Amino acid sequence: MNIKIDVNLKSPGLMAAILALAEALPKVNLATGISSVVEDTVRVKEIEPKVEEVTKEKEVKEKKERVVENTIALEEVRKVLATKSKNGKQAEVKELIKRYGVNKLTDIHPCNYKELLELAEVL
Repeated sequence: MNIKIDVNLKSPGLMAAILALAEALPKVNLATGISSVVEDTVRVKEIEPKVEEVTKEKEVKEKKERVVENTIALEEVRKVLATKSKNGKQAEVKELIKRYGVNKLTDIHPCNYKELLELAEVL
């Protein structure tokens, strides 16, 4: 009985365990069990990621970090608008929110928060 299995893994530890099992299986004496298998040293060739892949991953990570840094949180916008509402600008705050075609602050897309804050500061 021959079984052929092709496995492509990026985890060297898991790959080493699978290779060790694959090498040990032919040596198993089913009458005495797996404990009688002679332990062999298994050499695993680690898969080196391609330079292009690493560079792309790094660029994506940096871009995400920049977006997070420039993103204004909903809580910040809510705090400013709540302050304006409490200071007698409730109608103006509602009008600002409606400019974005919605009725609730939470329905405004986060990419518009910066602009919304700038408009709110003018009130």
